[in-house]
Amino acid sequence: MYQQWINPVDLYLPLLASPYPQVRQQACLILLGTFGDRALTYLRRLSEAADPQVRQDARLAQLALVEATGRELKIQRFRGMYVECMGQLRVYISNKEMRDSDWTQAEGGRAGRRKVQAALAYLIHCGRRGSNREELGAAIWEGKFSASSLSRTLSTLRQALDRYANGTFALERALVIEDDYCMLDPDCYHTDVMFFEQAFALATRIEQEQGLDAAAPAYTNTLQLYFGPYMAEVSGSAKWSRSRRDYLMNSFVIAVERLAEHAYSRGLYGQCIEVCSLALDADPAADEIAAWRLRAYAAAMRYAELEHAYRSYLRAARLDVLSDAAQQDMVVQLYQSLRRAPAR
Repeated sequence: MYQQWINPVDLYLPLLASPYPQVRQQACLILLGTFGDRALTYLRRLSEAADPQVRQDARLAQLALVEATGRELKIQRFRGMYVECMGQLRVYISNKEMRDSDWTQAEGGRAGRRKVQAALAYLIHCGRRGSNREELGAAIWEGKFSASSLSRTLSTLRQALDRYANGTFALERALVIEDDYCMLDPDCYHTDVMFFEQAFALATRIEQEQGLDAAAPAYTNTLQLYFGPYMAEVSGSAKWSRSRRDYLMNSFVIAVERLAEHAYSRGLYGQCIEVCSLALDADPAADEIAAWRLRAYAAAMRYAELEHAYRSYLRAARLDVLSDAAQQDMVVQLYQSLRRAPAR
């Protein structure tokens, strides 16, 4: 279901290079509203792409941003750290992805790759508040740990970051390790979670101020920035990441629900079904999404698929159709009303 991370600005290139000024302006507003000045960083990375068409579109996108903002935009070389926290953990420093071998200790040390990655992931999760050594060790080892093991892990993480810093002062000071305090300075990196949350906040604000029609492109952008459950593949993350993971998943499901309603209201029943499937792949028991899919199947007169979708929801929600709980369930009630409605 989830994509490997791609440059977010790449999603906007066809719109930013559009021959229609209104399309270019709307794309610029959403792009800058979502990413701010970091959009320029990503645009610079596209301007160095191997594909000549992508490079050309990136130059047209730069002109569109100048046109929309009314000011010259200087695209700086990317020198920071970017971390993918949704789906598989990936770290990019100055345009280079850290390899598996970069996470191991130099000269045959014993700090394991997954433990070092888990240390980085937990410090990103903690943000500016940081963590004491006891909390950090418990998060990485899920129980008892030795002070020497934690020290080796932090030392290896420091080596890994320093290896890529290449004289960049901000990255060299990013990892703070004191007597009983550790922090990865949020000013020195950014993450896919940050962009996803900004996109979702922008979409909800546009809907509140201008309505769902105006917000639909921003909700679509939100879906394109969701790449899987938060910290899902990080060793030992099941406990400490659960609340955050659920929050991000819930935001994703809400974005799907808003787009499903938008598609259904416009009579785009196939599109409604397709977008609902994105959320139901991740959470088969999402009742609001399941309800929109049933409505769309019924409106499109795809009754066999409606039956299959309904049975799938019952299994996912663990509902016995004859039970009192099932009779109070909104999806069950909707299904019953749809079955009673006359065929069109």
